[in-house]
Amino acid sequence: MEFYDAFIRFSVKKELTQELGFSKFLSPTQPELFESQNIDALRGACKQKRTKFLLMPSFQPDVGLLRDAAEHKKAFLFPISMLLDSHGVLRATLMGRMRFFLKMCIKFKAPYILVSGAKDEYQLKSPQELTAIGEALGLSHDQAAWAISEAPAAFLE
Repeated sequence: MEFYDAFIRFSVKKELTQELGFSKFLSPTQPELFESQNIDALRGACKQKRTKFLLMPSFQPDVGLLRDAAEHKKAFLFPISMLLDSHGVLRATLMGRMRFFLKMCIKFKAPYILVSGAKDEYQLKSPQELTAIGEALGLSHDQAAWAISEAPAAFLE
């Protein structure tokens, strides 16, 4: 099984890619990734052909947005670095929001991808670590593995 990580915000050495167990690191370009807190802006981005990935840092659930993302095959990114950068109650709150948003993605069949979102090499996580964090967010082992292998592969085509 090939594993992918995305939303890396620094240049990664090929040796590090193989050492961690990833097949490839993806760095979405600006037109492919749309990041916003505004639900209407994200719904508009769902209809754009160039946009492949959506990121809403607040993980505010919206049924219309999730249905649009599922219909237009746009994947939501779940950067683990957001959890690493937060502490205490803020981390617990963020984790709860991510958990609920993931459940809604599954319910409405909206694609989702677990990514490290690393700002440096110390925030990179191996596929096993990303899978374990996905399980902590309420996914089954198979769902978490799918979110770092098959889901990103579908967007490479």
